[in-house]
Amino acid sequence: MVPIATERLVLRLMTHDDVDTYVAYRSDPASLEFMDSRVPPTAERVHARVDELITLGDLCEDQWVRFAVTRAGDDEIIGDVGGGIKAGGGVIEIGYMFRPEFRGQGYASEATGALVDHAIANHSIHRIEAVLSVLNPASMRVLESVGMRFESITTLSCCVDGVWEDDLHYAMTADDRRAWVGRRRGEPQRVELIEVGPTNADEFAALTTHYSQEAYVAPMLRTYRDALFPESVDGVVTVPWMRGIVADGEPVGFLMTTTTYGSRDGWYLWRLLIDRMHQRRGIGRIAVELLFDELRQRGVSQLFVSCGEGRGSPRQFYDRLGFAPTGLLVDDHETELVIPIAG
Repeated sequence: MVPIATERLVLRLMTHDDVDTYVAYRSDPASLEFMDSRVPPTAERVHARVDELITLGDLCEDQWVRFAVTRAGDDEIIGDVGGGIKAGGGVIEIGYMFRPEFRGQGYASEATGALVDHAIANHSIHRIEAVLSVLNPASMRVLESVGMRFESITTLSCCVDGVWEDDLHYAMTADDRRAWVGRRRGEPQRVELIEVGPTNADEFAALTTHYSQEAYVAPMLRTYRDALFPESVDGVVTVPWMRGIVADGEPVGFLMTTTTYGSRDGWYLWRLLIDRMHQRRGIGRIAVELLFDELRQRGVSQLFVSCGEGRGSPRQFYDRLGFAPTGLLVDDHETELVIPIAG
């Protein structure tokens, strides 16, 4: 196989010089926690497998082929990516593992995307699959970053050293990958908040966020349900105010506030969702700024919001917009924030 080069990385066949480093990072307890076996690899077995991989040379059917990942200009292995083409061809399952000190820098996403593109271009792959632990959001984010989507959870379907566990399944087609790579990236020229009603409700219902973000962003079905059956705060029934977010004429997101927030003076930003294909374009910021303009015109004094904390939380997004914590918690686990609306 000719090495696969990306902007920062090189994917190549593993060599015997890689084995000690490979065994070390794949023996890390934190890494083994999410593998299909908690038993660390042995150098002897890996050396034998390297000989087999050199013979195979590239991806092939009914074999899991793993490639070393190095940084451009440096031949030291920093992780690995691999794939197995299923018998009959056309479908590949992929996986990856990186040394702890090289995580969080986008290397796994870059290498996985390169492997996927190589499989599509050179092995007639039309479907890409991945299976992972339901407790591994970091791996979910890697798969989502290359365009893959959550498909299902299979209950007690994976036996890990004698213990049955659930599996999370992600997948995409080759066309999905091409659409993801070709999606719009820049800030749109025009963003609007429009009313949601019978003629366009289905368009906004089709919006989806990444599965890993659903811990912080409710999917559209739940949002519509909550708007239909609003809760009460401090004995005051919540009144939803819904707007679709349209960028350059295309539905890309959804925003819902309440025009009441218990006994307090102000509105509450109940939901904000930007479709997975349009994130990182500045649309969320622009939409909230448009909401600020709307509130000023209505004479609303302040806007509240709440969010969970942790990796993937929108907390930094709201901090950048000027929201500040009130010191209170919502539903015992979300940090409440507020921003004054200038007249």
